[in-house]
Amino acid sequence: LNFSECETVTDFGVNAMTSFLPKLNSVLCDGVLSLHDEVIEMIVTKKCNTITDLQLDGGNLTDEGVEMLSELRYLRRLRIQYCDNLTDDAILDFHSLLYLEELSLTRAHSFSTTGFVGAFSRPHHFMRIVEITECSGLDDVSLTAIGRSCPNLTDLNISWCRNVTDDGMICFLERVSQLQVLKLQSVPKLCDFVALIPLYTPSLAHLNVISCSRIREEDLLAVAAQLPDLQIAYNRDLGCSPKTTKMLKYFDLMSPRQFAMTNRLHRMSGST
Repeated sequence: LNFSECETVTDFGVNAMTSFLPKLNSVLCDGVLSLHDEVIEMIVTKKCNTITDLQLDGGNLTDEGVEMLSELRYLRRLRIQYCDNLTDDAILDFHSLLYLEELSLTRAHSFSTTGFVGAFSRPHHFMRIVEITECSGLDDVSLTAIGRSCPNLTDLNISWCRNVTDDGMICFLERVSQLQVLKLQSVPKLCDFVALIPLYTPSLAHLNVISCSRIREEDLLAVAAQLPDLQIAYNRDLGCSPKTTKMLKYFDLMSPRQFAMTNRLHRMSGST
C-alpha cells in the first residue's frame, strides 16, 4: 500500500484501506504529513504479524506512538522522515526488532547516545542499511554501538552528524568488514580514518566525504590507489589537482535544491 507524498491522505483513509487488506505487508506513507499515532496503533494491533515494510513521516508522531513500532516483530524495513519532535524514548526499544534489515531516521535532531545505545543494544545480524542524518546526538559511542550490533552492515549514511570523530569511525570500521557504501557528507571532525579504509573495508565501493574539510588530498589518493574501483564524492572546488580529480573518479552529487534548479533551467532552455 503506497500513499507516499499524498498530502491529502489522513489517518481515517489509511486505517480504512488497511482494514480491507488482511495480508498487507507494506505501508509506505513518507511525505504524508497529516498522520498521527492512531495509524501506528492500528498497524500494531491488526497487522503485527504481516507488516515487513513501513515508511512514515514523523512530523505529527509522538514518542509513545513510535515506541509501539517495537512490537512489529517481523519488520524488515523502517523509515521515518523528519524525526524533529521525537526523543530517545521513541527508539529505546528498537533493539527488539531483530529481523530489521534497514533503518532510516532523518532529521533526527533530538536523539542522543542514550537512545542509540539502547536501540542497538542487541545483535542485529540482518541489518544491512542504517541511515541517521542531521543528528548532533550521534557521537563516537553511538557509532561504536551500531558497529557492534550490525556486523553485516553494507550501507551507512550519517551525513550532517557533526560530532562523530576519527576514534568513533575507526571503532565502527573495525566491525563492519562488508561495508560497501559510506556517506559522511558534512561530518567536519573526520580526518585520519580515511587511511584505514583499505584495511578494514576493502569492499567499499562508494565514499562520500563532501564538506569534510579536514580530510587530506594525499589520503584520498592513497585510498584510491589501493581500491581502484572505489568512487569518491568530494569537494572539487577545494583545490585538488587535475591528477587527483582523475584518480578519485569524482562524480557529481547535487543537493535536492541544486537538482531541482538544474531541472528547471533545462526545461526553460528547452522551451525557448
